[in-house]
Amino acid sequence: MHKLNVLICVMCVCFFAAFAQENTGKILGTVTDSSGAVVPEAKITATSPTLPTGVTTTSDSSGRYVLESVPIGTYTVTVTKEGLAPYAKPM
Repeated sequence: MHKLNVLICVMCVCFFAAFAQENTGKILGTVTDSSGAVVPEAKITATSPTLPTGVTTTSDSSGRYVLESVPIGTYTVTVTKEGLAPYAKPM
């Protein structure tokens, strides 16, 4: 009986551990201009050949942004803001 209880406990731990695995991540950062000043309300878009459409967000009043639950992969992050030149960086 003891072996059965141990086996059940091990199976439960393995079962729940399998659901803990994730295949997504975050892309986060702060948008600044060439002088180092933060850029609020900038549009940030992450594109990848594996995604049908890009993932987009807007920087907050402190220039910070977070793209949540992005599938793991290689991305190009593009930042645009009226009055500033667009900026793109592979990640």
